[in-house]
Amino acid sequence: FSDCALYNNSQDFDIMLKFGEHKIYAHKVVLRMWSPFFSNTFKSRFAVWFPPATGYVSSSESDCLQVATNPVFLLDDQDDNFEAVSAMVKHMYGMSYGKHSLNTDRIGHNDDYILDWDQVLNHQLAVYTAADKYDCPAVRRAALELI
Repeated sequence: FSDCALYNNSQDFDIMLKFGEHKIYAHKVVLRMWSPFFSNTFKSRFAVWFPPATGYVSSSESDCLQVATNPVFLLDDQDDNFEAVSAMVKHMYGMSYGKHSLNTDRIGHNDDYILDWDQVLNHQLAVYTAADKYDCPAVRRAALELI
C-alpha cells in the first residue's frame, strides 16, 4: 500500500513527525498500518500542550490539543535518533530497510574501514531501538537481519 513517492511529501500529508529541527511529512494511515504504537496514539483522547505561535508561554486549555487530532507529533525524546526514526518511516513507505537504495547504510564486504563498520553497527542498533520503541515489528526484523 505504501508508496515511496509519498514519503516526506509536504503536499498530501496529514501528520508531521517533528524531531528537533527535523520533520517528516507522513500519513496516519501508513503509520497505523505498520505500528500498533501509532495506531493507538492516533486514537488517543489524551491532550498535549502545544506552544502557541506567538511565542509566549500559556497553559490555557485552548493551547491543548488531543494527540489524535494534533497535526504535529513530537518525537522529542533525547534517546531517539533522527536518522534511525527516518529509516523506520522510510521502511513503512516501501523503502525496505537495508535493501532499498534510499534506505541503507550498508558497506560492501570489501571495505576495510573499521570506523565505518562501527558506525554502521551503531546505526543498525539505533534503528532496531527506534522500531522497538515505536512497535514496528517489520523494521525490528529487518534491522536484526543486518546486525
